Amino acid sequence: MKISGFKLQEKYLRNKSLNEIESLLGYHYGRLKQGATIYALTEIPKADQFDLRGFTQVADHQWDIKYPNGTNLDEKKLKDFLIKNVFTNIGLDRLIKVRPITAHNFDMSDDDQYPPGLGIPQWKLTDPLNARQVAEVKGDDRYFPLS
Repeated sequence: MKISGFKLQEKYLRNKSLNEIESLLGYHYGRLKQGATIYALTEIPKADQFDLRGFTQVADHQWDIKYPNGTNLDEKKLKDFLIKNVFTNIGLDRLIKVRPITAHNFDMSDDDQYPPGLGIPQWKLTDPLNARQVAEVKGDDRYFPLS
């Protein structure tokens, strides 16, 4: 399966409930009430396949407002570092995607739908990459990957 959008490292969500995941990622209360499917990337993104997006305290729709002139970071150097030293598709550091069962609600404002999260590092894939489903979390379950 190909996925895009926001990615983070698995270690931040392992053994977390859906309510905890909502708070960590910056979803409105109840967004994950119906559950979520978790995917793990099976390939490492190249530098031109992802954007830096800081931490989950800043939702995507707020990024350009908060950083209208970009960041003062050397993006090429940081991306190279991430690819060589951080991104992996094995173990607790592997990159995962949380896909809520409940879709985006176009009747809610983005600010209400995506409040600030609790600060997990995140990156945004700009190209779809291969991934596989590693868990489906529902009800009172906690996130434990199948593999």
